[in-house]
Amino acid sequence: MARELYVSILLDRARACPVLICSSKGGMSIEEVDKKYIKQFPIDPNVGLTDQIVKEAVAAFEVDAGCQADAERAIRGLYKCFDENDSTLVEVNPFAILEDGRILVCDSKVRIDDNSNFRHKELFAMDDLSQKDAMEVEAESWDLNYVKLNGNVGCMVNGAGLAMATMDFINFSGGKPANFLDVGGGTTVDRVFQAVKLINSDPNVKAILVNIFGGIVRCDVIVEGLLKAMKDLNMDKAIVVRIKGTNAEMAEQMVKESGVSIHWESTLKNAVEKVCSLV
Repeated sequence: MARELYVSILLDRARACPVLICSSKGGMSIEEVDKKYIKQFPIDPNVGLTDQIVKEAVAAFEVDAGCQADAERAIRGLYKCFDENDSTLVEVNPFAILEDGRILVCDSKVRIDDNSNFRHKELFAMDDLSQKDAMEVEAESWDLNYVKLNGNVGCMVNGAGLAMATMDFINFSGGKPANFLDVGGGTTVDRVFQAVKLINSDPNVKAILVNIFGGIVRCDVIVEGLLKAMKDLNMDKAIVVRIKGTNAEMAEQMVKESGVSIHWESTLKNAVEKVCSLV
C-alpha cells in the first residue's frame, strides 16, 4: 500500500454528539501520531453529516484529487453505519490507499450501544458469548447488571449509583467487593433469586451484603427472593441486609418470621462494618 490513513466516528459524551476523526497518518502507531495530524469534526445529530464536514475531513487526509471522491463516499458510508446501528464507535485503521490509487478498508472496529439490543437483534445475535465471562452472560439473561470483581464481599444493590457507593464504602472499611450487581428498579422475586444464586456461586465470596433503597422496587419482593434463595440453595454464607423504603417494615417482619440467620442492620455504615468483620 502507498499510505495508511485513519478515520473513525465516535460518540463524544462530553460534547453530547458524534465526532468524526480523521488523520493523514494511520496504522499501528496511531496513538503516537502528533496531534497536529489529527482533525476532529463534531457532528450535530439533528443535522447529520454535512457536505462541508465531508470535504474538510477529506482535506485532512491530504490525498490526491483522484482519491477524493472515494474517500468522501467512504466517510458517508461510515456515518450511515454509525447512525443506523446505534453505534458508539465505528473505526477504520488503517484506511489505506493502494499503489493504484484505490482506497481499502484494511481493519475495522465497531461498538454498538447495548441499550439498542431490542432494535438490532440480528446484530446482537452475532455476539460470541464464549469470549465473555460465563457469570456475566448468565446475569444478562436475567436482565441483571453484573460485573465480576476480585474481592470476597458479594454485593446485591438496586441502582447503579447506590451500587458504586456501596462498593466504595466496602473498600473504605477494609473489605473488597466481589462484584457489582444492580438488580434494577423493576425487579421480581425470580430475578432476586437468580441474583443471589449468581453471587453465591462465586467461590471467592465469603459473605453477602444486600443494600436496598426501595423507591420503585418493593423491599418485600427483595426479601421474598432472598429467603427463597437461602432455602432452595442451602446457603451457608453470612448475609447482611440493610433495607429502607417501600414495605421495609413488612420485609423486616418477613425475615423475623422466617427464622433464617440474617444480620439485619438499620444503617449502611453498620451493615458494611458487619459484613467486613464477617470476612
